[in-house]
Amino acid sequence: MADKLANVKAFYYATTFDGYGIRNFTDRTYMTEGQKYIHDELLPWLYLAIVADDPAFDAHAVVMGQKPESESPDDAVVKRYILELARDGVALGRYDKGSAAYHMVFTQGQTGCYFDKLFDAMKKDDPEWYPKDIPDFRNAVLTLGQ
Repeated sequence: MADKLANVKAFYYATTFDGYGIRNFTDRTYMTEGQKYIHDELLPWLYLAIVADDPAFDAHAVVMGQKPESESPDDAVVKRYILELARDGVALGRYDKGSAAYHMVFTQGQTGCYFDKLFDAMKKDDPEWYPKDIPDFRNAVLTLGQ
């Protein structure tokens, strides 16, 4: 069986341990509000989505070399997480497109775009996947099956 979340897990590891300017032993007072939002809000929910699809997933044990990476038999919850994140982008964009959280999560910048990188990782894991009802958060439009 092939891991249905191999690239999503790689994105998770890269973002958690190295991405978006965050390095080990970084004082939280030096993190931007956007970085705090990613690490305090988005990554814990992504972790829970991965675990829901792959109950054997244990990032800590893998990183510590205590066990090999598990193979995810499903990807439905992670796909749902991505859709919910896109809907959050519509809401946050209507509220404050200038916020640090919106900038880090939904716009291309020096460190990339959290949403686009996650979406691309899921597309690598499932090239046939493209949801018909994904919101267009950059234009604040809910497509709803268009």
